[in-house]
Amino acid sequence: HSMMRRRKGATPSRRRATSPVVPIPTPGPAGTLNNFIAPLWTDLDPGTTGEVALLLDGSAPYRRLIIDWHIVPNFNQDPPINTFQLVLFEGADCARFLYNDIELPVIVDPMDPEYAVGLENQDGT
Repeated sequence: HSMMRRRKGATPSRRRATSPVVPIPTPGPAGTLNNFIAPLWTDLDPGTTGEVALLLDGSAPYRRLIIDWHIVPNFNQDPPINTFQLVLFEGADCARFLYNDIELPVIVDPMDPEYAVGLENQDGT
């Protein structure tokens, strides 16, 4: 699969992140991190450089929501190179993760990785 292809007339909404920096939650007792999607769970910093774009493509009931992280750095990383997407499909229980360039960290402790990828439903499974 390829990264976002722009159709004629389909313009993604690109915005600089303006939300405050929020630390990544540490997994705790069962149920504390349920109902989430993590295409690249790490300490990203889109407020410095790079962009996050949203594109709602298609028509109901078969739309796709494409979220595109473009050249977004890790916190305290230079140069920024993380480029990836999350695609959600309307009416379907699936998500597609697409990766272009990812800056892989040096793993200091294999039991405490710097990156995680995945999703979890509301039941925690």
